[in-house]
Amino acid sequence: VMNASIPYLGAAAGLIGANTFGKPVGQIGLDRAQCDDRLRVVAFSVQNANRQANYFNGMASEFAATCQAGDDIARQMGDPEEASTRAALDFLAGRPCTPISTDARGASVREGQRQLLVPERPTVAQREVPGIF
Repeated sequence: VMNASIPYLGAAAGLIGANTFGKPVGQIGLDRAQCDDRLRVVAFSVQNANRQANYFNGMASEFAATCQAGDDIARQMGDPEEASTRAALDFLAGRPCTPISTDARGASVREGQRQLLVPERPTVAQREVPGIF
C-alpha cells in the first residue's frame, strides 16, 4: 500500500518506525499430479504507477521522508506519547526527526534490538516449516 502511494504523495508520505520490507513479488502454487509436491513460483511483481517495485532491501530507501521510532508497548496505540505515534505527529507538524538508516542488507540499524522469534515448545509443523508460528 505504501509503495503505491509514493507516486501520488511524494514527500508528503513518510515511513515512520523502522525499515519494512513488504512484498514486492507474489507467488502461485503449482501442484504435481504424480505426487504431493507443490512448486511455489514467483509469478508477478507488484509495481506502483512509477513502475517502482524493487524494494528488496526495504522501503526506507524508497521514501523521501522517514522517521525512526521504536515500538512502545507500554502505551496504547494512538496515544500521542507512544513513540511511533509521537514520531508520526512530529512528521505531520514538520518537526525534524531521525531518519531510518539501513545497512548493506537493508535491515534497520539498531544494535541489540533484533531477536529470533522461536516458540518455547515448537509443534512438529513449526519444527519442519520454520516461521509458521
